[in-house]
Amino acid sequence: MRTIEKYLPLSIGLLAVFLLWFYLEKAQEFLFYYREQVQIFRFDSSFIYDRFFVVGGFSLCLSQFFVQFFCVPLIGSLITAVCSVASAAFLWLAFRKINRHVCLFALCFLPVLFQINALYDFYYSYQGLVSFCLASLFIYVYAVFVPTLKGIYRLLWGSMLSVVLFVLAGAAALLSAVAIFFFELSTDYKRAHYQLLPVVLVLLSGFYIVARGDAASLRLALLNDAYYEPILRPTKFFLTSWILVVLVMLVFFALKRLPVFKPSVSVGCALVLFAGICWYCLYSGERNSSKAYGLFELQHYVVTEDWDRILQSKVVRADNYLLLNYANLALSHRGRLISNLFDYPQRGPMSLLVQGNSNDQIPELTTILADLYYRVGSIGAAQSKAFDSNVGIRYGNPSMVKLLVKTNLIFGAYAVAEKYISLLEKTWRYADWARAQRRFLYDDEAVASDQELGTKRKGLTRQDHFAFLYGPYADMLNTLEANPADTVARDYALAFLMLAKDRKNVNRFVERYAGTEILKTVPPLFQQAVMIMNEDDPAYCRRYGVSENVVESYGDFRRKYLSAIENRRSAAADLLGEYGKSYWYYFLFKNIP
Repeated sequence: MRTIEKYLPLSIGLLAVFLLWFYLEKAQEFLFYYREQVQIFRFDSSFIYDRFFVVGGFSLCLSQFFVQFFCVPLIGSLITAVCSVASAAFLWLAFRKINRHVCLFALCFLPVLFQINALYDFYYSYQGLVSFCLASLFIYVYAVFVPTLKGIYRLLWGSMLSVVLFVLAGAAALLSAVAIFFFELSTDYKRAHYQLLPVVLVLLSGFYIVARGDAASLRLALLNDAYYEPILRPTKFFLTSWILVVLVMLVFFALKRLPVFKPSVSVGCALVLFAGICWYCLYSGERNSSKAYGLFELQHYVVTEDWDRILQSKVVRADNYLLLNYANLALSHRGRLISNLFDYPQRGPMSLLVQGNSNDQIPELTTILADLYYRVGSIGAAQSKAFDSNVGIRYGNPSMVKLLVKTNLIFGAYAVAEKYISLLEKTWRYADWARAQRRFLYDDEAVASDQELGTKRKGLTRQDHFAFLYGPYADMLNTLEANPADTVARDYALAFLMLAKDRKNVNRFVERYAGTEILKTVPPLFQQAVMIMNEDDPAYCRRYGVSENVVESYGDFRRKYLSAIENRRSAAADLLGEYGKSYWYYFLFKNIP
């Protein structure tokens, strides 16, 4: 049993890595993918110099180096699990100098747990966790070597570690300096006041970088807020992990005089404590999970072009415009936008394309808008939104840079495209893709012969709008006039008219394009729209492509609808099973906000 007690911290640590790995993969999988999409890490000396030679530059570079691999399944959760357990291990190795009771080992996971919960907030940088791990390491390094030092050397050791950590990790140095002071208070309280010097040095360093303009305020120089989106103010919750480091250390000190337990009792207490912390991890994780998590899942599938996963996701069944934009984008890529449009809870044309304010710089909105504009052939608008999304995120967005490469190739702006290609060639994940795009540079024939780029170039209009100045439908028509073979723009135009319940433009569309290359045959769902909007003129419907089958089916629908009304039943409920996915049901029972 003593052997078990001896190796218990190692055993619990290894178990914690696997449990945390599994838990994080289930709870934060798509957050890891999202984090990879909000930075671009380049293997370039000037890039690394700019990142590294700033206060906290080492932890910033290290965290971004790790995050670039988060696109690989399981890697984000594994790195986070190892980093988290390493932090707990460093704290244990330091605190055991105060109290060697093995039963207290599990308490060292408490501060780490709150760091993990902080990661649920996507505005909290991964640098925060890496810096916390470095602070734990420096606390351990101080605790290991300080017994061999006396007098002034102890003071110099603590001061040096605090200043070095401030340079390497920034604000986390304050946590380390305060922990060093309390460590001295717990082990050599008569001389502990000398170790206030490291705290003072870190505070002075914070004042200095604020005075220099490297940090906007002391809050961003000395607190955990330094690792949060700077234009936002986090709640005090984000300080909890730092406070717990000191509180756990004080618990170790307060229980220092506990009697030596039997090995079996010590092991049992440690396991019970660890089980309790595991339970709290699950409980707190459910409470802190991000409401935007479903959005990150869908965006990941867009990045990986896994359209079937989007269509199978329960998230897109929600009554939310932005989520429906993803569903309809996936339907379009699968060639089913018109045939399966009402498999999802559509609510007007905003379900196809959210119309935000032209000044909106919200990355989650500009990113999907860039993909949507590109899909429907509005290349200028796509380029504008891709640029907004890329610069709106502090460290860039690789998928938006890829889109900027494609839009500039389509426009023939080869020098600009080459600049973005050169940027991506220095990354780990996107280098091969970027090199493959070089064959299009300064070669109009290569662009024109490419299925994707060539089709988009044919659809360019003389009036290149950076926004839908005349509305999305007008731009779709312009694209169709330029390239009648663009079935994607046609399907979006038809869907837009149907969802808008726009009788005037539905009739104009069939009158102008029926039988032409744009509309060789009228899709069955659009036939339903023509039928219900012109029910008093069946001859008109037949003339513009409505089949006899649709005419007869509409007659049956109308009889059942009138029967339900006459018998004072709910027509919507009666017709849902048979006609719930028809345009007629949408037209009569779905209100457009």
